[in-house]
Amino acid sequence: FQSCSELVQVTFTGNSLKKIASNVFMRTKISTLTLPDSVESLGSMGYCDHLTTLHLGSGLKEITGGFYDCKALKELRLPASLLSMPENAFDGCNVILYAEAKSKPDGWADNWHSNMPVVWNANEVKTLTQNGLLYAVNGESATVVRYSGNAKELTVPEQVTIDGVSYPVTEFGSNAFYLATALCKLSLPNSLEKVNQPQFIGCNALQYHVENGVAYLYVTQKMQKKFNEFTANFY
Repeated sequence: FQSCSELVQVTFTGNSLKKIASNVFMRTKISTLTLPDSVESLGSMGYCDHLTTLHLGSGLKEITGGFYDCKALKELRLPASLLSMPENAFDGCNVILYAEAKSKPDGWADNWHSNMPVVWNANEVKTLTQNGLLYAVNGESATVVRYSGNAKELTVPEQVTIDGVSYPVTEFGSNAFYLATALCKLSLPNSLEKVNQPQFIGCNALQYHVENGVAYLYVTQKMQKKFNEFTANFY
C-alpha cells in the first residue's frame, strides 16, 4: 500500500498473518491501525504521516524497523511479548511509550526509544495528568513523564495524589519537557532527586545561564545548589 495517498483504512481478518514488511503503510492517510495478535514481526512504519493510533497485537515478537517521523502518533503501547527493538526506532517522533515490560528486555537496543519518554510496567503503573504534566507512579514516588502544556511559567508540585494516596515527585524522565517551546520559567520541587538526560530540548524560551560551558536553569535559590548537579542539555 506504499504511497496509496488516498488509503484511509485497512482491516485485517483471520489469524494467519505473521509478518508485516517495511514501509507497507508509508505515505498513506491511515489514521488508526490495529494489528492482529497473530503478527509476530513488524517492519518499518516510518513516514506514516497521518497515523495517530496504532494497536500492536499481543503476539508481536520483533520490530525490525523504526517509526521515523510519525509525528501524529502521540502514544504507543508495547506488548510484553516484544523481544527485539532496533536502535533509534522513534527518531523524528514526539510520542509517549508505554512498555508492558518491567525494564528493557535484552533484545532491545540501548537507545531504542530515541530519548522519547517511557513508562515501564505499563499494566501496573498508576498515571495522572494534571496541569499538562503526566506523572507515573511505580512504587512510592512519582516521575514526571511528559509536559504537554503551553504555559509560560510552570511550578512542579512537591507531591501528587492518586486514588487518595500522595506520592513525592522525585524524578524527571528523559525529555519530559521536550519541545515545551512556550515555557520561560520552571519552578522545581524540593523533593526532586533525579533529572534524566537529555532534558529541555527545544525549550528555547527557558531562561538559563552558562558557566564553564554548562547550562544551568534559573531556579529558586533554595534549589539552585541541588539542581546544579543535574546539568541540562540545551539545543
